[in-house]
Amino acid sequence: FREQVPQGDLSDSTLFFDNRNEKDIFLHEELKSMFGEKYTDILSEPTPPTQPAFVEMKMLKEEVLKGTSLFYVCGPDNFIEIMLENLMSLGIRKNQVIIEE
Repeated sequence: FREQVPQGDLSDSTLFFDNRNEKDIFLHEELKSMFGEKYTDILSEPTPPTQPAFVEMKMLKEEVLKGTSLFYVCGPDNFIEIMLENLMSLGIRKNQVIIEE
């Protein structure tokens, strides 16, 4: 992401960042400042349970309708697989999805 920022902003991009809980999130403030409202934490064991434990299709559809052109996906392999499937079912091409490992 740091490489992307000097080339332009990330306003056409969305990041769904999957972690177990708040303690596992790294670079939280930096990522929030880069993506703004298009940054979403997905926590499987949030404390307290306030964040979504998974990305609902409704959330993805909203981002697609907003005109998001790039989707950054970061998390365990099964999360990445599900996200790819769901995004492609909404008409997002594979080259619009960037997998961060």
